[in-house]
Amino acid sequence: FGALFIIFLFFAIKVRRNFPFFFFISFPFLFTVFIDNLWPANVVQEKVKINAGRVDIFSRIFIILTFIISGASLFLGVKFSNSPFNSFCEDRYRPSSNRLFYPCRALEFIKSNPNLNNQRLFSSFGWGGYLLWQYPEKQLFIDGRMPQANFKGHSILEEYFEFYDEKKTAAKLDEYEIDLVLIRNSSVKSDLNFLDKYFMVGRKKGNKNNTLLTFLASSPNWKLIYSDSLSVVYQRSEKTE
Repeated sequence: FGALFIIFLFFAIKVRRNFPFFFFISFPFLFTVFIDNLWPANVVQEKVKINAGRVDIFSRIFIILTFIISGASLFLGVKFSNSPFNSFCEDRYRPSSNRLFYPCRALEFIKSNPNLNNQRLFSSFGWGGYLLWQYPEKQLFIDGRMPQANFKGHSILEEYFEFYDEKKTAAKLDEYEIDLVLIRNSSVKSDLNFLDKYFMVGRKKGNKNNTLLTFLASSPNWKLIYSDSLSVVYQRSEKTE
């Protein structure tokens, strides 16, 4: 347990989304340490009647139940479909849902306009897999395959988040010569729970789209060329035809 505790603690510190794995792995270890310190071995054996063997059994049962419950939760949440990406198009969007939807109509708009096909595209990180599948000829700024890859002294994901830093937005769009931006519509609200909002995602990152959208909407160099219930597409004004 000690080695796993240290390994997953490192991963949890490096990437916050790994924290649940750290918790599941470390809880039995921490529980064992807690029992050993709260009740010395002689007290455990003589008065409380809990011994190391029973603690070990508890730890095994906890791990097994954790995997069973987690697996069952994931399985019950699966929506089977012959066309998985298309099953999550924006026309099936529900405002109260936290499920990830894809900008199917926005992408069709981009692909149907030849003057947009050769322009550099910046898109929301969560749509990278969909765009890779439906628009393979387009080179993306980032997708989900290697978000932690080293880039300019930090991760490519951290570089991506700099586009949502109001002090760096304009410079980043110019630096990478971005002509087209496809991101979530500001009217789409994600109802994050307490842990997601304040710990796993964070308030600043959870609302990151508002900063970029505010810049694009107020800048004379950018023009809104497409909008629907889920996404918006902005193009540099000097590129508009």
